[in-house]
Amino acid sequence: MVYLADDPELERKVAIKTLHLQDALQDESELEQLLIEARAVSKLQDDNIVSIFDIGRQGNEAYLVLEYIEGQSLDRTIRQNPPMNQKLAIIKDMVSGVAAAHAKDIIHCDLKPANILIQMDGKAKVADFGLALLTEGSHGGDNELYGTPQYMAPEYIETSKHQKVSDVFSVGLVCYELLTGKTAFAGDDVYQVINAIAHSEVTPPAEVNPEVNEGLNAIIMKALEKDPADRYSSATELLQAINDYMALSDVGSSSADGEDATVQFLLRRMRHKKDFPMFSRTISTVNRASSSDTESLTSISNAILKDFSLTNKILRLVNSIHYNRSGQKITTISRAVVMMGINPIRTIAASIMLFEHMQNKAQESSIKDEAVQALFSAMVANQLASASMPKNHEEAFLCALLQHLGKMLVSYYLHEEYQAIEKLMVQKQCSEDAAVQEVLGVSYAKLGAAVAREWGFPDLLANSLKPMDFDAVSDKGSAEQQLRVISQFSHALTNALTLPKSKQDSAMKTLTAQFSDVLKLDDKKVSALIDNSTKELTDFSRLIEYNFGKSSFYKQMVGDITEDNNAIENNGEKDSDSGVTVLGEDTTQFSTDSRQSLTDGIQDISNALTGDFSINQIMQMILETIFRAFPGSRVMLCLKDGKTS
Repeated sequence: MVYLADDPELERKVAIKTLHLQDALQDESELEQLLIEARAVSKLQDDNIVSIFDIGRQGNEAYLVLEYIEGQSLDRTIRQNPPMNQKLAIIKDMVSGVAAAHAKDIIHCDLKPANILIQMDGKAKVADFGLALLTEGSHGGDNELYGTPQYMAPEYIETSKHQKVSDVFSVGLVCYELLTGKTAFAGDDVYQVINAIAHSEVTPPAEVNPEVNEGLNAIIMKALEKDPADRYSSATELLQAINDYMALSDVGSSSADGEDATVQFLLRRMRHKKDFPMFSRTISTVNRASSSDTESLTSISNAILKDFSLTNKILRLVNSIHYNRSGQKITTISRAVVMMGINPIRTIAASIMLFEHMQNKAQESSIKDEAVQALFSAMVANQLASASMPKNHEEAFLCALLQHLGKMLVSYYLHEEYQAIEKLMVQKQCSEDAAVQEVLGVSYAKLGAAVAREWGFPDLLANSLKPMDFDAVSDKGSAEQQLRVISQFSHALTNALTLPKSKQDSAMKTLTAQFSDVLKLDDKKVSALIDNSTKELTDFSRLIEYNFGKSSFYKQMVGDITEDNNAIENNGEKDSDSGVTVLGEDTTQFSTDSRQSLTDGIQDISNALTGDFSINQIMQMILETIFRAFPGSRVMLCLKDGKTS
């Protein structure tokens, strides 16, 4: 029973709810334990939760004194079918309340429209937190189900155990009903309803209500996944997805600054991911050094040395036959920069960081596939530029790599929107560009260019992402236009190779014809580009000990995954018959064997002393050698002025 009452002390209206406890809970000690649990729930203080002001007992009956909400329950609001913006506001309020409880490790256990109260101003508040456990709870028996069957989660039906992820499913059901006006699961009796929840597929809300777009549809469907592992793990995760969706919706509805707002939103999201700050600082430092006459060798070396894995992988690559023509083993980043130049090191670093930092278990497959495609495209561009503009072949490599940047970032940081784009392409049979524009309000190319500039890539490279008309290709003789043509051809060729086999030949013939005059291409040369880039891609994966086996694109290019790659994945070791030559010893030992690191470093310094190296460059090699030989150390080199005592 619920009573409306006056609080004489604070002169306010309150609601008093009496809890009729089942017979098994009438024991004095058990009732006291329940009151302790209720007091824990009463500590929840949030704008979207109905506050518990007091809790007490009268005999063997417990009661709660609650905040009085003047308004109506959500089930009545659903029948009134409010406009979409009001529905979204209610969803955000409701999920915010549940998220606040989950942050305190409190589970609701009985979320349903009747337990969501809508105030006169439209604000939603969640009521009765944990009361399902208090009034009926799991205390009554291990195999009994408590709550409202129509809003139970499949795993709760199976195990009778409440979890945060079960609350997420219940919230998803309430959101579904609010958006569509219908319950997600129906039946003539409780057993049919429970069976439907456990076994029947949900009709996507977008198919019931056309106002529900793909982004929101994807969020609700993920909340309603049967397998808890595929669902949002808590209301906190669900709230993040909803906030992101609403932020993008606001961006899409804005006019002049819509594209810029989308970019800023993406950058904010990236900065909150733990991997982005390191990625951003490193690549920005390297870019700054490559475009500055005053940026020191120290800056670029130190930026790379802060990333232990990146350092070792760069040294592996610079000691391969592909990069090192001198025959001398390079053991320090400093010497690698001096000998090879900053641009090659920047190219290598960008390639490696693409795989080192852009990983996410939830969407590992799609991100890895995009990364492999980006690298393949860059290798195609590098071959083309090496022949036609050898001084700029590293720029061509990076331009082609950046062509995929926007799509990769959306896949990683805005995966719900990425999935919505992929689904929209299938449903509407539209192009990727059209689907991206509809969901994000800005193209992948513009997102990629904006982030590239954020990382300090020069305009020469960022401008290569501007779309071009393939039926009117022209290089116009400028270096910028040549880079743009090479990178966009490489990108388009890679996209053609992702098509089904039956469509690849036609797509590549069309592409070859469009670029034949400008890039001096024919079918034979294109075939050679593909073969050489595939081999180089395989060599790269072996050198940095990174398995490409989960990439469907790589599988399509090379067939069945080789035993070499399986060995790398399973053991972290290279097959000695891989065919990839690395000069000298395995550089991974430098970081684990101090004596070897010092010996190799001294040899590197000795070689530098006989070459054309400045005193500052040699000092940097000395500092780096000590730093790498003694991990965790701080190294300072002091020079004493001989003229002073």
